[in-house]
Amino acid sequence: MPKTLIMANNKRRVSAVDKKVVRKQRRPKLWRIILFLCLIGGLCWGIIRAGMWLYDSSISLYASAEKAYTQYQNTHAANAQTSATPKIPLAYKQLDNILFIGIKDYNNLNDNASTMFLFNINHNDNSISILQIPVNTAISANKSYMAIGDVQKTGIANTMQAVSKLLGINITQYIIMDESTLLQLLAGFNGFDLYVPTDMNYEDIPGNTSIHLKQGYQHLNSKQLLEYLQYRSDDLNDISKAERQKDFLQKLPDYVYSSDFLFNIPSTISIINKSLITNTDLLSPGNIKNYLWAINKNSLTIKILPGHFSADGHYWLPAPADTINAAINKLFFINDK
Repeated sequence: MPKTLIMANNKRRVSAVDKKVVRKQRRPKLWRIILFLCLIGGLCWGIIRAGMWLYDSSISLYASAEKAYTQYQNTHAANAQTSATPKIPLAYKQLDNILFIGIKDYNNLNDNASTMFLFNINHNDNSISILQIPVNTAISANKSYMAIGDVQKTGIANTMQAVSKLLGINITQYIIMDESTLLQLLAGFNGFDLYVPTDMNYEDIPGNTSIHLKQGYQHLNSKQLLEYLQYRSDDLNDISKAERQKDFLQKLPDYVYSSDFLFNIPSTISIINKSLITNTDLLSPGNIKNYLWAINKNSLTIKILPGHFSADGHYWLPAPADTINAAINKLFFINDK
């Protein structure tokens, strides 16, 4: 057989084999297709599950963030409300009442009281209330009567006992202030604008008291203001004096935060700590600051002990015990005053 013919036959055989191989490679087996589809399906399922997890996680994260933000807002609002409410020191919350007694001179503690107040802190709303007790209020003594202010001649313990019995309140804390200390404290205001309701003229040479004020609106210096608060030589005696003291106390918060008084606060605190006679340890600078804050944020409620004048006008006869009790409950313990 010619060599050329043999080579042509061989080429045809190789080409036929190559074509069979190619066809065989173009027809993958069924199991490979199934495996490929499973891989694709698994990948798609993984992507879907991952998307679902991310979605759920984002929802949970958003809910947690929203809850945390809401808690922050509530806490912030509560803190703002707490900071806006005047705070009374914890030690002061344990104190129900303070009896304030004004006297002429510390050199004679056992002298008749010239002024008497009962201060009260309402623990529910931190309001400050004052009950004025006219010093000529009649109390029973040895089958007769005496002015409650005269009890101080026998000592502060007897005074607190007499006031406790009169009001039906247990009083254990007190502050005693003499005129010179009050004068120093009044000087811290650098004057006070008040209306003098009538001409005030009074001379007591033995008692070293001289009062001369003209009727009308005036800017009173510390000495004149002391005279205004002391004067009692008119028809209503201690009651008109109590009314003037009430007028002064109601205007006091406006002056406490004046620039003049704020400048004098350090000296005022020094006078309070060095000069007052008291059995309470609540007059620290920090506590005084909180009291001033409470005074600024809460209006003072001031009432005079219920009663009426005696026939001769010498005594203030207190109202019956149930009337006094009702007045004290309304003044001290009920928010709606």
